[in-house]
Amino acid sequence: MTDTAHHHGLLTARGRFALIAVFCPMLIGAADPEHLLQPDPMVLPSYGLSLHPPIGALVETWPTSDVRIRFMGRRNYTMDLLIRRRLEPEDGEGDPIPQIIDPLRERVVDPLDWKIQTGTGELTLARVEEIVVQSMTVADPSAVMIDRRDLATVSGPAIAVYFRLSPTRVHLTPDQKQAHPWVMGLAFTAVQPETFAVLRLQAELTTWDHVRPIFEAVVASLEVEDPTRQVERRHEMILRGDFWHDMLDFTRLTDMLQEDQWFRILKKERDVGFMRIRQRFTRELDMPGIGIEIRSSMAREQSTFVSDSRYFLSEDGTHELWSIRTALEPKALDGRPHAAGQTIAMASWRETGSRSHVDIHVKREGPEGINERRWKKPKKGYISQVMLQLMDGLLPHQKRQSMAFYAYHPNTMRIMLRSIDIMPEPTGSYRVVARPSPDHPEHTTHCSTDGRFIQRELQGGLRIVPATPEEMRKIWNLPGE
Repeated sequence: MTDTAHHHGLLTARGRFALIAVFCPMLIGAADPEHLLQPDPMVLPSYGLSLHPPIGALVETWPTSDVRIRFMGRRNYTMDLLIRRRLEPEDGEGDPIPQIIDPLRERVVDPLDWKIQTGTGELTLARVEEIVVQSMTVADPSAVMIDRRDLATVSGPAIAVYFRLSPTRVHLTPDQKQAHPWVMGLAFTAVQPETFAVLRLQAELTTWDHVRPIFEAVVASLEVEDPTRQVERRHEMILRGDFWHDMLDFTRLTDMLQEDQWFRILKKERDVGFMRIRQRFTRELDMPGIGIEIRSSMAREQSTFVSDSRYFLSEDGTHELWSIRTALEPKALDGRPHAAGQTIAMASWRETGSRSHVDIHVKREGPEGINERRWKKPKKGYISQVMLQLMDGLLPHQKRQSMAFYAYHPNTMRIMLRSIDIMPEPTGSYRVVARPSPDHPEHTTHCSTDGRFIQRELQGGLRIVPATPEEMRKIWNLPGE
């Protein structure tokens, strides 16, 4: 779309809206945010972003793999907060390996989703607006842009565009299918270079004049932490994590190892899967070190995800190896998940990774083909895959503090910044709230005073709790060893 055509399209939409505004002056009337929004903001630490929820709205965090926060109002509207960044070719279109204990892998395909594709031009608000308008036209050719407004957040400019959509042409989920014409609003503002916060409104056309002031008040409440302060804060967290990591010796790590552990995976108190973890002192490539094996199986509606992961870290910390095998298998007739590797896979992925001193290499094979990546180990803050499995029980927990590390993240096939918040409890136990990457939902691990695992809470209502071998064999009818 050329600048002239784009400008003409916006003028046309503005002209249409001018007629509507004559009869509906409330649509553009100013509202007092204090009467519309809650006084306390919600914060997304990964982007230094905060916003105020609407008064009376239900709040759901990470309802899908794309939506960070969802507000559901009493006038049958929803507002979703998303993050969109420039999509580079190596990013692909999603997570290549569905992680076995991640409830968000069963995502609903959003027909109104849009991506910011790679390119050489500057990624401005105007360019993002152009992408949004084009994507909406493709998703629903009968969509009509009924307004477009320049807005302001606490931290900078924003743009909002509104579309009237056909009753049944597009919908996000079967439950959200609209019987009447409805409105989608999209407001976006920059939070980092080439990264944008997007607020998406869905409302019935008949209630739009009441909902729109609430939506624009939420947009106006968006605040982004100063980038310089973000960098300083993350640098402090990395240094704190490095200091703790450097104090650990190999003996401390081996003292934490447990030969055999079983876990139940629960969703709303119903068993949906299991895990088995083995940790031991071992040798690989004639090097002494720590080996960890994780076997997982989790039943879904029509299938089962099974996974076998192996991790190794040399005693001197200079070498590490890992392999991850994940398969999608048909569901067993009794509805139970299979023991890993029991059946023929419908689809499978295999990843191998290695680090020799500072050189890191990852290779992944799957239905999409072969993908390989190489990096140099970050000079500060790097943590191995073995340490990721052991760290929760080793963390200092006398006071509340935050740390950050650079670690390989299989979901994104990248080295990402992993942040954790350590939260002591009055009883002496503690919680560890971890964000594996800025674009991944957090999970919370509960540990006892001596670092013993109590349970882990994941998004989507999943919990992981310890179990005995006898319990697991009884629940899942597993063969004895």
